[in-house]
Amino acid sequence: MSSDTPRLTTRQKLFVKHVTASDAPSAAEAARRAGYQGSNRVLAISASRLLASDSIQEAVSAEESRTQLASDITKADIISRLVAIADDNSSG
Repeated sequence: MSSDTPRLTTRQKLFVKHVTASDAPSAAEAARRAGYQGSNRVLAISASRLLASDSIQEAVSAEESRTQLASDITKADIISRLVAIADDNSSG
């Protein structure tokens, strides 16, 4: 998350991290992983309230953008390397 996103608590930052992670099966599970406690129903309500917050939405968007940019760079690097390998194999 960049410095231009609103200030969040440590637990809220962890929630954003987990809710944007590809391995989080649900927002309620992301809330649990971030340290929120309660039954599945309570966690679902907490997650819903968090996701309704403008500052959380902004932080989630920023994190998704950052992750997408990193992913695109990685994909481009892999493609470039595969092309280089193919060129080496075709000339050898």
